Amino acid sequence: MTNIAGTTRELLRDFSQWDQLKGVEFIDSPGLLDFTEEMHFIKKIVDESDVFLFVVDAKVGVGPKEQQIADMLIRT
Repeated sequence: MTNIAGTTRELLRDFSQWDQLKGVEFIDSPGLLDFTEEMHFIKKIVDESDVFLFVVDAKVGVGPKEQQIADMLIRT
């Protein structure tokens, strides 16, 4: 894991407890420059998840890539 964009090549997972919920797993997908490669990871997260927290960088904003992910989440 690094702070350099495009260098994380796997899902990052962390388990935590949130209020009364035990065993909450947070999954972060790599932000890859090639969106086609990134969608594989996002679809895997969608298939494994019960709840989504979709975070967008406020400095970057919502672009076509983020809108496509949001549309997929809404359809799910």
